Amino acid sequence: THNVHILGTLIFEWDNGKKHLLHLLDHLSSASLSLSLLAEYHQFDGWLINIECCLENVTDRERLACFVHLLRERVRERVGE
Repeated sequence: THNVHILGTLIFEWDNGKKHLLHLLDHLSSASLSLSLLAEYHQFDGWLINIECCLENVTDRERLACFVHLLRERVRERVGE
């Protein structure tokens, strides 16, 4: 209410975080939809995604880029710019 943006946070750290990130990327469409619905419900302005693990595989990095793009689009549809 004071023009302060509120962001949900996803953080992926170490080997365990990498495992969770890869699982999310295996389900990027449903994950991005679920996160956009959470943003709408909790009145978040978006998501901060903090990745502190290494994705060695080029395909995984490309899937991450697709996920971020899809999440951005879906959040914009639900909560606006």
